[in-house]
Formats: sequence, structure tokens, C-alpha cells
Amino acid sequence: MMCDGAGSCSDTQALLEALASPNRRRLSRPTESATCGYFGGSYLELHWEIFAGAAPQLLDRAQPVGRLACASRGFCDSLSAGRHHKLRVGSVQTSCIQSLIEGLSRISLEELEVLRFDPSSGPLERIWKQDIERALRLLSDCLGRASSLKTLSVRLPSFDAALERLRLSSAAWEALLRGLSALSTHQRLRSLELTSFVIKTQGQ
Repeated sequence: MMCDGAGSCSDTQALLEALASPNRRRLSRPTESATCGYFGGSYLELHWEIFAGAAPQLLDRAQPVGRLACASRGFCDSLSAGRHHKLRVGSVQTSCIQSLIEGLSRISLEELEVLRFDPSSGPLERIWKQDIERALRLLSDCLGRASSLKTLSVRLPSFDAALERLRLSSAAWEALLRGLSALSTHQRLRSLELTSFVIKTQGQ
């Protein structure tokens, strides 16, 4: 669990437990506090102002959002889209190849507005050409369905884990071009960044 200067880990965890607790009840008046959950052997008393101020700061984190979805059918319905009930996500930013691959398979692509993939900022020992090309092919297949995408940024590293120059195969590059062409039909893209793309040519 990540914590910032606004509170301790125990306070954050207690709040999350309170959100998912079956003992929680509605606050009918602004002046009342509520017994919201059970944590560390005692019940946690939360005044409505504390709850209203702290909860929104946690909503950009996956774990508390998941807890809310489990605690409320309304939240669950609002967080999913389409007949396959994919996760409704507006922005994906990652440096991890596997995170991108798994994320694209689980989110509603029609809801995605920002996608930033930057493996160059991650650990070099995890970067292999075949994994990069697999991620790019999957990304290319998904771009045609990203009808709301406004920002696309892909920053590739200059070298792979073997310290060899990272050069994409022509097949991977052509797949990406097909994906970008499909994306352009939606006419929603406002920002495109492709960094450190080196294409392997015949004889290299």
C-alpha cells in the first residue's frame, strides 16, 4: 500500500476496510460520525468530513477502486463497459511490457483516451526484442477499437537486455503502421509520440 504525507499506512488501510465493510451505514446528517469498519481490534469512527476529504484522494489507485466495486453494485456497473464488462479506464501509463499486454486485454478500448507506454524508463534487464515486438503487435491490433484515444506515446529503449541495439523487424513496424492507420479513421488523436524507433533493414 502506498502512503503519502497526508496520513499513515494504518489510517489508509482502515479507511479501505471501512469502505468495504458490511457494517458501514449511510450518513444521513452532515454532523454525525459513523462506525465504518473493524480494524486492529477496534472500530473506526469517521466523521463525514474526514471521509469526504480522504476518499477522493484514493480513487486513482487500483486497490481501493477494486474494493469500492466489490462493496457497491453501482460502482461495479460504473467501472465496467460493454457486453464483456471490460474495465472502464480513461488513461493507461506504464513502463512494464507485461502490464501493457495484460492491461489492453482487460480494459474497454472504446473508453481509453490516453495511452503512454515507456519501457525505456523501466529496468533494462527486462527488455527483450521479442517481448517489445509482441507488445507492439498487440497494441496495433487494439488501436482500431480505441475510438476515443486522444494521446498516444510510445518510447522505446535504444538497447535491449543484452545491450544490443534494439531494431524492430519490418513486420512489427508494418503492423504498427496498420494500427495507426486504423486509429486515424476515428479522427480523435491529438498527440502522437514515437521515440527511438529503429527499423531493421536488410543486411543489418
